[in-house]
Amino acid sequence: MCGSIIIYLIIELLIASAVLHLAAWMTGHGNRGFGTAIACTIVMYIVAILIGVAATILACLAPCIALTLGVIVGFLVTIYIIQSMYETSWGSAFLIWLVTVVVQIIMGLIFHGAEISSRFSEAGMTTGGL
Repeated sequence: MCGSIIIYLIIELLIASAVLHLAAWMTGHGNRGFGTAIACTIVMYIVAILIGVAATILACLAPCIALTLGVIVGFLVTIYIIQSMYETSWGSAFLIWLVTVVVQIIMGLIFHGAEISSRFSEAGMTTGGL
């Protein structure tokens, strides 16, 4: 059980890093290497956990404020991490983040669509037209 979780986390880290590296390359900042993308992803994961814990503690006192602050602080810190690790401007860091989000959404739609299609075929149904 624990081994499969570790393998999943490593695969997730590599996929997220590859998407970040692709986004950096697409925006002209891919010369930093894949190691930078891995380090950046690890730092962003750790910071996301810390912000999540802080927002959860704050949610006991003021849920709406905690949600709003968590989203805003998380966004700004993520952009700052990309900006500092790729040694770029805030605008370029935002563009790298935006391309990363768009690529992840597209990948999610593709994989989710394939999952739905396979579930229909397993059930003996078709996804074709009438």
